[in-house]
Amino acid sequence: MIRAESAGGIALGNKVGTLLTWNTLGAVAGTLVAGFVLMPLIGLRNAFGVLALVLSLTTLMVVWRSGWWMGKILAAGAVLFAGSLFFFGGQDWRCVISSGIFRNRDKEFSPLAMSFRKQHVKLLYYEDSPDATVSVEEDDVPGSTYNRILRVNGKPDASTHADLATQLFLAHLPMLAKPRPKMFLCSGLAREFPPELCCRIRFEKIVIAENCEPVIAPQFCSQLEPLRAEQSAHTALA
Repeated sequence: MIRAESAGGIALGNKVGTLLTWNTLGAVAGTLVAGFVLMPLIGLRNAFGVLALVLSLTTLMVVWRSGWWMGKILAAGAVLFAGSLFFFGGQDWRCVISSGIFRNRDKEFSPLAMSFRKQHVKLLYYEDSPDATVSVEEDDVPGSTYNRILRVNGKPDASTHADLATQLFLAHLPMLAKPRPKMFLCSGLAREFPPELCCRIRFEKIVIAENCEPVIAPQFCSQLEPLRAEQSAHTALA
């Protein structure tokens, strides 16, 4: 756009400044609207869909005025594709995003990994928020122990089997430093603080701090009962 504006050669500084100003304002407004309006209301995938639809419609309007028939066909196809995002592929998207595949550090990509996940992992809960995507899943991988996992942005934060030792360790370690505490502060709901610990140690005050809204949603909490039960059973044994 700057190159197009510079062709006139008149008041170039004002034109470039105007373009950059609108570009900056658009970037700020887009970030605020996407993060605090679109994502909480319609989810991450649909927010991308809205962006794709707006861009493709704008392109269609521009080429329609130009009279370029091939451009009209391509732009119309882009509009149809963007519109289809709201009706197809939602479950596949959730499966991929909740897997944390973008965190994968393997040097080689396995094309069978995602199909294997779709066969053996059941997604019980999925919710987008302004700061994170939260999901709860259970797997039935042959030869392994049943596992229910809480993921935040694809990263496992709590489970009923895989990293349960770490969760119990983090809950009991403060008790070693302060054997008879009156108050307890837990960072993160249903992660490092087994409920059984509340019953065995009579705290005067318990504070749980959670900064991710989907984690305290009733639908989410209903999926955590097996995880809490598993934590309590292991705590009782300890």
